[in-house]
Amino acid sequence: IPTMKILVKSVKVIHPASKYHQKEVDLLLENGKIKQISTSISAKADREISIKNLHVSIGCFDSRVCFGEPGYEKWFYCHCP
Repeated sequence: IPTMKILVKSVKVIHPASKYHQKEVDLLLENGKIKQISTSISAKADREISIKNLHVSIGCFDSRVCFGEPGYEKWFYCHCP
């Protein structure tokens, strides 16, 4: 099985329970999972992402999202695996 590595540079962590909260770090992702967190990672990766003011957190929810509004009833039914 091929391994996909993504290096995300200079990302700010937003997670109050984490020791990395409010810190800028590099993340190494391997097959969609975080494999390494450090102030500087120089590992080889298939793809490198470096975007100014990039943030990462455990999750967000947009409470303004509406499903099933008149005319959009088909959006109400999410077919999740």
